[in-house]
Amino acid sequence: MQNRLVGLDFWRAILLLYGVLLHTAGRIRTMPDDPWIFGVIQSLSRATRMQAFFLIAGYLAAASISKKQPMDWLRSRTAQLLIPFVVVWLTFQRFTDLIRKGDFFATPFNIDHLWFLLVLMSFSLLTVAGKGTAAGKLLSRAARELRGVPLASVIAGMVATVFAGTLLNQYIYAAFPAIGMKEGNYESLYLLSRACVMIVFYVVGHVLYKADLLDRVRAAPLFAVAAIAMALYLMLYNSETYTVRQITGIPNPVTKIATYFLYSVIGTFFSLAVFIHARSIARISKNTAYLSKAAYTVYLVHIFYVAVAFQVLSTILHDHYLLFIGTVMLATACSLATHQIISMVPMLRLLFNGKLPRSRQAKPSFA
Repeated sequence: MQNRLVGLDFWRAILLLYGVLLHTAGRIRTMPDDPWIFGVIQSLSRATRMQAFFLIAGYLAAASISKKQPMDWLRSRTAQLLIPFVVVWLTFQRFTDLIRKGDFFATPFNIDHLWFLLVLMSFSLLTVAGKGTAAGKLLSRAARELRGVPLASVIAGMVATVFAGTLLNQYIYAAFPAIGMKEGNYESLYLLSRACVMIVFYVVGHVLYKADLLDRVRAAPLFAVAAIAMALYLMLYNSETYTVRQITGIPNPVTKIATYFLYSVIGTFFSLAVFIHARSIARISKNTAYLSKAAYTVYLVHIFYVAVAFQVLSTILHDHYLLFIGTVMLATACSLATHQIISMVPMLRLLFNGKLPRSRQAKPSFA
């Protein structure tokens, strides 16, 4: 179990740290004549990163709640998720508004990259509500039954479920244009609507904890399928305009459905491949372990440092690639320094990481 947790924590850190690349690419794209690669960086993240993150989160949540009383686990989760959410929103998010728009409360309702904390909290409530109930027993029974189903059928069913969640997500955008267009305060709802898709991966993580369905599968073929689907997705999805491409002779609704289906295939195969590869990691180096521990803090605070680094460096670096590299390096270094300071002060660990005093902690949550 511990080896598996090390590997999962390692991959979770990679997925979080990619956020620095993602949000730096977003800043570069505000410049004229930005290269296409920065749109690809965003598209790659949209199709893979949080899907794998929520699958890992679901698995680790199932692992940790099995060792605790549900309400003790929920109190720990609340501290880990909601306290940092409120504190970062009141501090780093407000200073980010000041840097970008000259006003501490220019976008007070925009939760930006913190959306995943609220979604994880809602999923945690569902986890506790389902434990020991008919729903929880049904999930456990389904996990056992799936061991007798061909793996190809299991993966196909997962793709279909993700596809259904994706269509629901798109329906929300169509039914509420302000959400789909990310207008003003509706931008947060745009992000939170992704829960329609992420709940599938979170539940799959629980299923994989209860029944190991991937014990004889290698990660490489799944990564290969995800890569091929990603290439096709980029052919259909215009990352410059954030719209599906118009293809001569093919009705636009057909192209859209194909794009959403590829999106579902990418997320499913990539997240499963990440999970399989993570379990093959028996140990990590000290430096890698440090980055794994720092990743959560880095992700929470990096948006502010990206904004500052971009504003400073854009006055002296006019090449898109040099500005991207410089912003990523400076923002990462400042975020790591912030983690180091927070890790040395118990009160800051509580405020920014939700780490309760050791006397009140039974065992680490891992989730």
